[in-house]
This record gives sequence, C-alpha cells and structure tokens, in this order.
Amino acid sequence: MTTRSTMLALTAGLALAPLALAAGPALPLTEVTLYRSGVGAFSHSGRVSGDSTLELAFDAAELSDVLKTLVVIDRNGSAPPVASYAPNRGLAAILDEFSLDPRKPLMSLLENLRGEDVRLRTPEGEVTGAVFGVENIANPENGVNRQHVTLLTGSGFKTIERSQILSVDFLDPDLAEEVRDALTALAKHRDEDQATLEIAFDGRGEREALATYVHSAPVWKASYRLVMPEDSGEPLLQAWAIVENQTDQDWEDVSLTVAAGQPVSFTMDLQTPFTPYRPSVAPPYAVSMAPQVFERELKARQSVALNDRAPARSREMRRDLDTAGARLEEAEATYNLFAAAPSERIGGIATQSSAAGVEAGAQFLFTFDSPISIERGRSAMLPLATEPIDARRVTVYTNGMTEPMQGALLTNTAAIDLMPGPIAVYDSGAYAGDAQIAHISRGEERLLTFAVDQDVLVVPEATSTSRVTKLTIVDGLLVQTSVDRQTATYKLVNRDADDPRTVIIEHPKMPGWDLVDAPEPVGESPSSYRFEATLKKDDSVELTVPRENTRWTRYALVDYDADALMQHVHNGAASKRVQDAFQKAAALRNDAREFEQRIASADARLNEISQDQNRIRENMRRVGNTSDLWGRYTAKLAQQENEIESILENRDALRVSLKSAQETLSAYLRNLDVS
Repeated sequence: MTTRSTMLALTAGLALAPLALAAGPALPLTEVTLYRSGVGAFSHSGRVSGDSTLELAFDAAELSDVLKTLVVIDRNGSAPPVASYAPNRGLAAILDEFSLDPRKPLMSLLENLRGEDVRLRTPEGEVTGAVFGVENIANPENGVNRQHVTLLTGSGFKTIERSQILSVDFLDPDLAEEVRDALTALAKHRDEDQATLEIAFDGRGEREALATYVHSAPVWKASYRLVMPEDSGEPLLQAWAIVENQTDQDWEDVSLTVAAGQPVSFTMDLQTPFTPYRPSVAPPYAVSMAPQVFERELKARQSVALNDRAPARSREMRRDLDTAGARLEEAEATYNLFAAAPSERIGGIATQSSAAGVEAGAQFLFTFDSPISIERGRSAMLPLATEPIDARRVTVYTNGMTEPMQGALLTNTAAIDLMPGPIAVYDSGAYAGDAQIAHISRGEERLLTFAVDQDVLVVPEATSTSRVTKLTIVDGLLVQTSVDRQTATYKLVNRDADDPRTVIIEHPKMPGWDLVDAPEPVGESPSSYRFEATLKKDDSVELTVPRENTRWTRYALVDYDADALMQHVHNGAASKRVQDAFQKAAALRNDAREFEQRIASADARLNEISQDQNRIRENMRRVGNTSDLWGRYTAKLAQQENEIESILENRDALRVSLKSAQETLSAYLRNLDVS
C-alpha cells in the first residue's frame, strides 16, 4: 500500500555530532538548534531517489542518544523507512565466542590449552608435544618460584621454564586461526569509536526527505554590553550568543537557532542488547480431584459470556482501523511541520536584531536571520540584538554589605528575553565594570551592580524593643500577647558635589515580621524589600524602616507573677475582668496550698515521731525489761502511738479537703475565657 507520507520516529537523545554521510542520498545539515541544558537538535533535509540507503555516522557512545530521538520522514515513500545498526555487544560478549581469551598472559593461555599440540622454541632447540600443564616450581638456588610448562613428548614429559620459551607454534591450524581471530576481534573493538546507522528508503522517483535527531552539545552562552550615555540619551543593550561547533562536520550555511529553554534530557543505553533475568519456575502440575457438578444457572451465564466476545472483538477491529487512519493523518501533519522552511516553522518578528526571537511553548527561541557557517572544532560569537533599553543609574546598598555599589535598574523593554550571562557596562564612554544577570523576561525589571560607589556612604543602625500589648485568659491559661519591634535606620550621605544619587536600599525580610510605619517599598524580591531615597549633591538623608512581630505566650494562670499582672492592668494591657479572674484563681489556689502545707506538716511530724521511736526501741534493747527506764520507754511509746493515730486521721481529712479544693480550682479554670 502506497501512502502519501511515511515517517520513522525513533526516540533518542540530542545529537551534536551531525550526520557524516556515506554512500546513499545526500541530506545536508540544514538546521541546528542549541539549548541551555547541554543538548542540541540537528535537522538534515534534501531529496532521495528510488530505493536508497542513508548512512549516518556517529561516535559509538552517541548512538543511544540518536536512537532515543531520531525522526525520519520520507514524503511519498512506498513504505516507512527502516533503520538498522550494529548493536554494541561489548568485548566480553564478543570474546565469549572463542574458546580462549587473548587478554590473558601466555602461560594462562597454555594452561587452558591442555592436550593441544604445540612446538616451543628454546635456546637449546625445539620441543614438540602436547601441553600437559603449567605450574610454579621453586628455584633450588634461591627458592624463588618460577613458571614452567610441561609437555608430553614422544619420549616422556619435558618441563621448560617460562624464560626459556622464545616462541610458541600451534600445530593445529584451526586453533592457530582461532587465536588470530580472537586477537583481531580484540584489536577491532579497541579501535571502534564510530557507529553507523543505516536508514533504508523505499519508494519511486525523487522526493523530499528529512532526518532530525538530538544529541549532547556544549551549552550556548549569552554575553551582553550595556552602554549608558553621558547625556540624556537612551541606554543601548547589545546581546551576543557564543556557540561552539564540537562536531566532526563543518556547519555550512545552516539555519541556527539558540533556545532559552532547558528541556529535560537523559542518557539511556539503547544499543547494547539486554536480556533480563528470568526466575526458574517448576512446571505446573494438577492434583487429581473428584468430579465437580456445576449448577445449571452458572453454566448458562458462562455460555452467554463466551458468545458476547465476538461482537466485542469486531468493535475492537473497527477501532483499530479508525486509529490507523488517524495515524496516517498525524504523519502527514508531522511531515508538513518538518518540511516547512525554518522561518515558517519557528515564526519571526521584524526587529533591528540579528536574530528573530519568538516564544515556542514554554521557551524563547532566537533564530539568526542569515545562514551561519562555523568550521568544526571552532567557536563563534554571533550578534543576537542591538536595541535601546530602559535603564537608569542607581546606587544599591544591600543590608550587610560593607560598601554601596554603582548599578542600574534595568527594565527589559527589548523584544527578546535576556538569558543568564555577564554584562560589560560602559558608562559615559568608558568601561565601568562587569555585572551578571539571571533570566529576564520581556517587561521584567532587574537590578544589577558593576562597581563600588565611593562617593556614597551608608551607615546602618538597628534597635529593638518588646512590649506586652494584651493579656487574656483562654481555657484557664493566661495568654500574653507581645509585640517585638525592630527599627533599622540607614543614614545616607552623598559626598559627590557634582551629581545627585538615587539610592536603593535592600532591606532583608524576616518570616513573621511585617513592616509598620515604614516608607512604601518601590519593589521587593523573595528575600528583600527595596526602598528608594534621592540624595541631592553633597546631601544626606535618613531612612527608617520599622517592623514588628507578634508573639503569644501561654502561662498557668495561678503561676503568673501578680506584680507583673498589676503592672499590665495599669498599662491597659490587661482588663479588670482579667485581674478579678486572676485574683479569684489565686484565692482558690491558696486554699489548696494551705491544705498542702498542713499535710506536709503532718508528714513531717510523723517522720519525727518515727525517728524518736527508733531511738527509744534501741535504748530499751540495751537496758532490759527489769530497769526503771523500761517502764518509762513503754509509756512514751504508747503516748506516741496515740498521737500517730490522731495525725493519720487528721491527714486523711486534710487530703479529702485538698482534693475538694483542687477540684474547685480546676472547675473554675476549666473553659475559663476572659478578655
């Protein structure tokens, strides 16, 4: 079946090595697109005739990237192009085809050739025999082990030291040929640094064809010149692109595009054969089972289900045919995209630049107006644009710096996005310094600095205070609201008696802190506020930037300092209701503490009596029961036992009262909310 357009799409990586064409149709390199993520896209287009084969040569390590991204289109071809290549089998896989490994030393090789007939030439003559083995034998004079090979000759075994072997001949012609083939394979693999991809075109007559692919490439770099005029003239920005042709082919009159985007790209080895591990599984076997009779209703449902499969399969086949037609239309649209001229495919805008810039998806592309030629191994600095730009002189001071810096507030009013890169600044006709920028989209504003401003002095000072602003009671806890205030004061001095200054102060942000009673920032970055001050000639001003942070601290209501609370009441931070609630809670806590103290006193008295009883019992043991003291000690112990009983009874009552007082306090504090 002949189709109007056929296409081969092989997903692969970005190739900077352009096609080195061998015999076959000539598809010259026509377009190159370089990205800032270390890849480049290359397109070859031309005409093919009849059945022909296009050979594309790449570095062996680059073929996998090509296989990952290659797209081939054969307009009006009879069949889709077919690509073929020699897989990267690896040296180990190649040498596995031989019975010996030529990378091993001679004695190891002979060890593996046991039984083979060889002829060894030594200073004493030639020895012919079958290899019996290789072994280490100690020298009787110094005990050093030396390798020896033993041959079985017609008269018996003959052992020869390795250093005496001058040459080895393999008497079996097949073995000698295998050794030569193994060595040839080893040398060929070491020298192979090229891989060839062959694309076969199938068709009649002349027709257009295209091949495009992606491969690693040096990152193109942007470089700028900012010219600040001495008078009131308009600043001028000049942009350059620095590109390198690190391929093996000259770029001759190619359409060059440099892209601002950084597409995700990775490497994957697609040319080396890979066989995954498969587990060994025992053959399944069935255990004999008794016959099983199914219910009739279940059988009927199964029969219906089987009969329903035929119409479903028919519907699937119709969907497959519809999909094939859609794919054919998609291939035609893809061909139209790739076959279009670069200006039609990329788009263009009329500017005074050397390259047309246009947005493509999420990135910005610069396509040079004229074809570019760069010899292989050479680099070039190509003009992107020269356009007026909005820039005004400023002095920039970032909090923490030792010196303010001369700079410019740049607004990208050019027709292109500005890529990251260095900017050489020329002020009033002289070199003023270097700056560096990140990506600046069109219309975006950005600060840059390029020299120390020695005529401006910035003296920063900082003070901090903290005050309690409110006391409330929430769920029985006293919540103290405090406000911390930091005030940064910048004293700005312009010591230039000829020119005024516009100073931009970058004041750092702090999470949780808000500006209060501060000047309105003229801008802000993710980490800083920017304030602007204007200084006349030989003038000085002060810029004050206060900020505040609110903190909440929780205290147990009964543990808060009473004197501090009264002070906050007088200051208005705490209300009379908070004071009354605090005093009531304190009274309830004092009631509980009184019982705690009485219980502690009872425990102390019990401990005192226990120690005295121990003393009395020790004395009774010494005097014996016939002494007069025995009676006195006995009476004393009886008196103390009575006191102990009384104390224990009283302590139990105190504990009941303490529990009641604590429950009363907890009940009062529970869910107590006072503001």
